[in-house]
Amino acid sequence: MNLKISHKLLLLVTVPLFFELVFVGALYYLLDQTEQERAREAHARDLSKHLNRVHQILLTAIAYDSSEVISGEEPDGTPRKSSFGDMFRQEFADIEKLVAGHPEEQHELNQVKSRLFDTWVEMQKIRVEWKEAGAVASLAYIKKVKPTFRAIVRDIDGLVAVEERIERESPIIQRKQRELIKGVLVGGIVFNIALALFLALYFNRGITNRLAVLLDNIRRHGANLPLTQLSGSDELSEVDRAFKDMVSKLKAAKRKEQAILANFVLLLESLTVGVLLLKRDGEVELANLALSNMLGYEDSPVKKNVRDLVYLTDATGKPVKMPDGEDEKVWCETDAISRDGNSVPVELGLRNIETPDGEKVLAIMVDITQRREVERLKQEFLSMVSHDLRTPLNSIQAFFELVADGIYGDLNEAGSKKVSLLEAEVGRLMRLIQQLLDLDRLQSGAVKLSIQNIEVASLVEASVNSVRSLADSRGIEIEVLGSPLSVKADADKIIQVLVNLLSNAIKFSPDYSTITVSVVRQGSQAIFKVLDRGRGIPIEAQAVIFERFKQVRKSDATRKGGTGLGLAICRTIIEQHGGKIGVESQEGAGSTFWFKLPVA
Repeated sequence: MNLKISHKLLLLVTVPLFFELVFVGALYYLLDQTEQERAREAHARDLSKHLNRVHQILLTAIAYDSSEVISGEEPDGTPRKSSFGDMFRQEFADIEKLVAGHPEEQHELNQVKSRLFDTWVEMQKIRVEWKEAGAVASLAYIKKVKPTFRAIVRDIDGLVAVEERIERESPIIQRKQRELIKGVLVGGIVFNIALALFLALYFNRGITNRLAVLLDNIRRHGANLPLTQLSGSDELSEVDRAFKDMVSKLKAAKRKEQAILANFVLLLESLTVGVLLLKRDGEVELANLALSNMLGYEDSPVKKNVRDLVYLTDATGKPVKMPDGEDEKVWCETDAISRDGNSVPVELGLRNIETPDGEKVLAIMVDITQRREVERLKQEFLSMVSHDLRTPLNSIQAFFELVADGIYGDLNEAGSKKVSLLEAEVGRLMRLIQQLLDLDRLQSGAVKLSIQNIEVASLVEASVNSVRSLADSRGIEIEVLGSPLSVKADADKIIQVLVNLLSNAIKFSPDYSTITVSVVRQGSQAIFKVLDRGRGIPIEAQAVIFERFKQVRKSDATRKGGTGLGLAICRTIIEQHGGKIGVESQEGAGSTFWFKLPVA
């Protein structure tokens, strides 16, 4: 039966309900018949009683009249003649009420009543004739009406017999009807239960079989087997179609996921840095080829623990913990462990990521062997600069000072200018070497800051005093603006930054111009600004001007005497204070160099 489950459930309810209604209707009909039979019995009993009463009255009246005619006197102990008519009318009135709604009984009763009252009228005439003509004539008339009375009596007896028969038959009929009601009730209950069980088993078997197909399809999907077709148009068929559609989409998504994973693996294999996917306990789930090559593994180090591949301590020996939060990142320099047990210097980065299998840790390892070598060479170079260059340059500078002082004889004007120029170049080289050493010491953390609460006014005043003679030589005025503030800083380092910024402002400002130094508070920070009226800085140079050896123009190194390291040193100092440094400038409209420090 190709029905929806909702329709089957409706049938499971309505069919037994229909038959229950049929049985209830049948029971109601039988009960009504029984009730009618009981009423018929009571009706027959009452009607028989009244008819017997009429019969009795009639016989009494006949006997009364016959006795009176024969004896000539009214019998003693009997009702008066005039009361018999009232008794007949009363009984017939009661009988008419009983036979109301029974046409046949009404017809027979009317016949008996009509004949009885007609005969009663004749009896009245007999009474008159008896008094006038005498007893002999009256007896002759009585003989004449006697057959009529007998016919009336027979009719009444017939009616009584019919009602008595009804009284006898009615209990039997009622008993049979009760037995029939019991049979219908028991049969209806048994049939209804059997029908309900049949329908329940029938529909349950169909639904169970179709559910079994659905469950089998689920198992087949898990085993990657072809799915069974479920025919029909019921809800289970719709679920089956939706399941197959979902399976189709899942397969498409799986293919897409596999393609993405293949591309991801290909991307990982193409990276030059080592990549690891770790469980929270450190077990390696995925490692790319670059990491295997970095550590000398022929096979992937999957299933190993990350602690077998890298020392989880930073350069200072402090333990490196796995990141806890989603946004937490860990980045440090440490040593990885190659397959043969050697150490490989690496830069290690760790970060939490969410995957379909839960929270994982993504680890990136960059081989910094070459960087370490570059740093070693840099240190050797700085050592060489510090010892092998600075010492000869000091001797050369001292020699030029002696020559300029005329120790080796007087120089002409051209010779003096040449010596002054060479002396300035040697001084520039000495400053360059010193700034290189300072920058390296700052970036390596060898210089420890002495952070104190310092009055801003004292910092600015000391810085301005340091460049006052240079500014006066060019007629440049230095304007100081600001309010009383204190900052948390290393006073000597901040004065170094301000002096550098002021020196640059003086070098690139026109003569007789004004340089403004201002300090204002913004929230929890103090903003230092050095504003000049110089040539300005192009927008493309503003992004790189704080890097090493970067200048706005290549000629500035010789014409302005710059080394290209001053702003790099300033940035390093400010960042070590936890602040920021930047520039705002427009070509031809001057520049404003600023930096921020925390307020004390």
